[in-house]
Parts: sequence; C-alpha cells; structure tokens
Amino acid sequence: MIFLRELRLTTVLALPMIAGHLVHMLMGWVDILMIGRVGVVPLAACGFANAVMGIPFLAGIGLLTAIGVRASIAHGAGDEEGRKRSFFAGIIFSTIVGVVVAIVLCVLVFFLHIFRQPEEVIAEVKPYFIICSISMIPAMISVGGKSFSEALARPWVPFLILIGTIALNALLNWVFIFGNWGAPAMGLTGAGWATLIARVVSLAALWVALGVMFRMRFRRGGLRTEMRKQFRLGTPVGIAFFAENFGFSAASIMMGWIGVTALAAHQIVVLCAATAFMIPLGLSQAACVRIGHARGEGTLERCRPIVFGVVALTVLVMLGFTLLFTMWGDVLASRFSEDEALVALTAALLVFVGVMEVFDGLQVVFCGVLRAFEDVRTPMVVMIAVYWIVALPVAYVLAFKKDFGPQGVWAGITLGIAIAAIALGLRTWRRIKN
Repeated sequence: MIFLRELRLTTVLALPMIAGHLVHMLMGWVDILMIGRVGVVPLAACGFANAVMGIPFLAGIGLLTAIGVRASIAHGAGDEEGRKRSFFAGIIFSTIVGVVVAIVLCVLVFFLHIFRQPEEVIAEVKPYFIICSISMIPAMISVGGKSFSEALARPWVPFLILIGTIALNALLNWVFIFGNWGAPAMGLTGAGWATLIARVVSLAALWVALGVMFRMRFRRGGLRTEMRKQFRLGTPVGIAFFAENFGFSAASIMMGWIGVTALAAHQIVVLCAATAFMIPLGLSQAACVRIGHARGEGTLERCRPIVFGVVALTVLVMLGFTLLFTMWGDVLASRFSEDEALVALTAALLVFVGVMEVFDGLQVVFCGVLRAFEDVRTPMVVMIAVYWIVALPVAYVLAFKKDFGPQGVWAGITLGIAIAAIALGLRTWRRIKN
C-alpha cells in the first residue's frame, strides 16, 4: 500500500531529525534543571532571556529553512551544481544571519528594562544575555549546515554531533554554574559560557564532517543569485517564525508582569510544550525534504500519501502528549522545583498545553508541507493574524481584564494555535488535492 510505504520512508528520514531536536531540547532541560537548583530568580531570568533571544533566533532559523528546500529539490533532480551552489550560498547566508542576530541582541541588552520585568530578574540576566547573544553566530552557521545535510537525506551526522554538544554543555554547566574543578560558581552566567563554548565546538565538528562527507570545492559562480533565491524563499518563513515566537515571548513578558513565580512556571511549561513539539517538527522537516525530492524527480503523485501519513502519525503522537500533560502534569512539574506554589501553577498551565498539543503538531506539519511547495506567504499571513490579532489580545484581556492570570494567557495562546492549524490545513488540502 503506497500510503504505508511512504509513511515508512518518511518516518525513517524523520527519526534522526526528531532525535536531534529532542537532544537539542535536552540542553534546555539540563540548563533549567541545573539553574532551578540555584533559585527561582535565576530560573525566571533564564526564562525571560530565552523568550527575548528566541524571537530573532527563530526568525533566523526560518530564513535558513530555504537552504534545505533548495538543496532537496536540486538533489531530487540530480543537479550536482545546484546542490553545490545551495551549500556554499547557504553557508554565507547563515553567517550573515548569525552576525545580524548577534548584533541585534547585543544592542537589545541595553534596553531590557522596556519589558517591565522584576528588577531582580533584569539584574540577574544581563551577563547571560550578552554571552548567549554572541553564541548565535556559531549556532546559525550550524543550522545552515544541518539543514543542507538533512536535505540530502544525511541527517545522522548532525545528530551525532549534537549528542556530543549536549554532553559537553552539561559538563560545562556543572563546572561553571556550581563552581567545580576549581572554576568559580557563576550561576546563570556560567550557563551562558557553557552554551557559547559548546556551540563553537559543535560548529567546528560539523564543518569538518560536512567537508569529509561531501568534499565540495568552493566556487563563486551563481552564489549571489542562489543567495537571493534563498533570501526570497526564506524571508516569509522567517517572518512566520518571528510572528509565532513573538507570541510566546510576549506571553512570557505578560507572565513577568504577573510575578516571578508565574514567569518561572511559564518557562517550565514552554519547555515541556517545546519538547513535545520537536516530534511533529521533525516529521514536518522530513515531509518537506521528501516532497522536495518528489518535485525534483517529477513524481508528484507521491505527495498526497506523504502528507496523509505524516498528518495521521502526528495526531496519534500528540494525543499521547495530551494525556501526559493533563493527567500527570503535577508529577512532571515537581521534577523541576520543590517550591509548592511553582509546582501547583505549572501543573495548572500544563492542562492548557495538553489541549493545545494536537493543533500545535498539525500546524507545524502543514507549514512544512507548504514550504516544500514553496508556498511560504500563506503561512506567514496566517501566523501574523492568529498571534497578533487573536492570541495575544485574547490572552491580555483574559489575564488582566478578566483576572484569569497565567491561565488566561495560555487560553489565548491555545485559541490562536487552533485557528492556525485549521487555516493551514485547509490551504494544504487545496495544494495536494489535485
């Protein structure tokens, strides 16, 4: 049966991508678990910093998805020169994006007070913020190289490098946060140094691995044109990523207005939701690569069973997370902190995450499918509309005008994601029905 065959091939490709995303999330879990032992204020400061830094970071990742799309189509068509152009143009493109993101964040550190967070959080966060801002340069270049390798159906090498990066980051966290092996105990700032060092080492390892695997000689021909194509394709995706992450970051800022406990609980909840999100994200990327190959080969009849298989698997997996977060949220929350108020609020917010899970998984899968067809403007418009016109206004009204507090913020987010999933699903169906 073609449906099951395509699902099997997509799943095989997606597994290392999913594993890579989950391992990457493990870095966040390690940071939060270790910083949470230092205190509630450092945990809230970490959550605030990640919320603000995540906006340009994810926008940059959105821009760089174009590298994988262009490379997968060239690979499917057997276009060796096109593949080389996509690689070298992508490396230059990702370097430029990384430098821009780092500069924007380093300037922003002087204006963190505009977010009206508790004074103790602002004081704690600044050194960590600057160090992590600089680490965006190697992080963005690594994203570009990883996207290219996955587009050529070679996802395992980036995954193995990421495993080593997580292990190194955990070790350096232990050294710098708590002051082991003769190092000073730097708390949250130590976590920033650990992240920077781990990202630099990861980039060096990935660069060597890509050179060994593909042995491509640098050529200037056509790079400028290819970069323009990647920029035009990636810009709407970057804006869509920006709109989505701005919604979550704005929610984090609202939580800071409510209090330190609300902000810390939100950080834990976002981490849990993001971990579950990594599975449909990997499936989305695999579907994008396989549809790109089908387009390059001219076998478009494979697209519909690829999409149906990914959608069915996404619904099944995310229903499992719905059950986990709604039934055992209190157990999960207690693993992060011994503060009773923090645990109780985290468990309450995880109920909203459970309701949201299936919609969240479907919207990212639909975005990946549309991206493979180079249909990137519709997701951009949808994301801007659902987050800035629906989710955030509803969250603000429910939290501060109707006095639902943190639960009101998450109710608004859940509503926005549900609408996004429905709108993008209709657009995807129109794309594949013929």
